[in-house]
Amino acid sequence: MRAGGLLLLAALALTGCLVDTSVVNLEKDGRGTYVQTITVDMPQVEAHVAQLKARARDRGQTPDDDGASPLDAIDATKRAAMLRQQKGVRVVRASRADDPSKKTRTYRLEVAFDSLEQMFRSGVVEHASVKLERLQDGKAWKLTVRRVFDSSDSEPLTGEAAEKLRRMRTALLKRYEPLWRDLVITTRLELPTKIVATNGSTAHAEAGNLVTWSIPFADLADPTKLVQHVTFEHADDLKLRPFTLSATDIASSVARAERAAAKAARKAKKKKRAAQGGN
Repeated sequence: MRAGGLLLLAALALTGCLVDTSVVNLEKDGRGTYVQTITVDMPQVEAHVAQLKARARDRGQTPDDDGASPLDAIDATKRAAMLRQQKGVRVVRASRADDPSKKTRTYRLEVAFDSLEQMFRSGVVEHASVKLERLQDGKAWKLTVRRVFDSSDSEPLTGEAAEKLRRMRTALLKRYEPLWRDLVITTRLELPTKIVATNGSTAHAEAGNLVTWSIPFADLADPTKLVQHVTFEHADDLKLRPFTLSATDIASSVARAERAAAKAARKAKKKKRAAQGGN
């Protein structure tokens, strides 16, 4: 299982993330696609790794040259191995492309899903709680995604507790501001019917069914800014089922899939060794 959401984002910051964009397309039959593109600045990655090794030496420790890379959490090929162990989702493409002139690396992950619930349960969007509900009048659906960067579903949104949480996060994220100030996490969702209400942007939704949410660096400390919701019209041929997933549900699903992926990798390696020995 990966580290808590805030720690994961901190790692993302230290990799020098330039772009983090996800696009979700939902069809009327409940199926759809998820595409995520992340671009990082490689000189910043290398500088960060060098800094970690220097700190280890200062503490009298031996730097672990074979340790986990700060890019592991966003590496599309590594994430694909986990997703291939999940039900209801299929990895269409997982790639890595380096641009020597810009000194950047871009990861792209494309996934097809059988339902929104299976998509979110698979862990393509980690550290979030999700709810899809049919409104009482039966004429609309509401999807709510709450980014939960502390791996807790009980983060307060109002009152003194929320303000305390915001101050704590602000202080924690301050150290990453030089690297992370331009980071924007963008999510675009294309729906099969028209949008009724949302706290996202519909400025470019000519058909009235496209919504975009953007989380800039300045909003990461505020739990009220990390809730995304959209209400959209129901249709007779719209095949959706209500569901609720906690951040714990998603984390548990990811952990199981990661264990299964590791087991499959060990089995494949053992089989390869046996084949080579037989030759």
